[in-house]
Amino acid sequence: MKGPAGVPCPGTPVVRYAVGTVCSAHLLPGAEVYEWLVDPAALAARGGQVDDALRLLAVDAAADRLPAPSRPGAAAHAGAAAGEAGAARLVAYRAGTIRGHVLAHLIEVGPRGTTAIEAWDWYRATHSPTTERYSVAPRLSELVADGWAVKTGGTRNVRGAGYPPEEVYVLSARGRREKGLTW
Repeated sequence: MKGPAGVPCPGTPVVRYAVGTVCSAHLLPGAEVYEWLVDPAALAARGGQVDDALRLLAVDAAADRLPAPSRPGAAAHAGAAAGEAGAARLVAYRAGTIRGHVLAHLIEVGPRGTTAIEAWDWYRATHSPTTERYSVAPRLSELVADGWAVKTGGTRNVRGAGYPPEEVYVLSARGRREKGLTW
């Protein structure tokens, strides 16, 4: 494991971010942790070095509850044109239901994750075959904004040759903790 300048890290590997493993000496306070590699309390109990940043992250993660995914409302870009803002208002009444289903899908697929296209295909197959792609895909971004999901940094080409690969989303460490999952 190497630090930011490629120099070997002096710290203990403690967390994995979407960008890779980070040691306690280079921890990024306030960043979304993709996976805890150690239990901070167990490390401290064994006399291990737990720096203040790690302790703060552990306290913040335990104290903060994630927002209910089924709450009503839909996000629109800050600079949304009238049409996009109008579409967000139209889907707001059912966005919470769709978001709750997409969260269930993230739980179901586990560490493999899902792309927006895969989530849309799944939603049409299991809930409503007439649902438009842009009723489902934005729910993943909302789950990321709420802390339920993270982008892995990986991509998958799910539409075939000639199409760009899609970003992969997984349930965040906080989301897994909130749902009692350990994968």
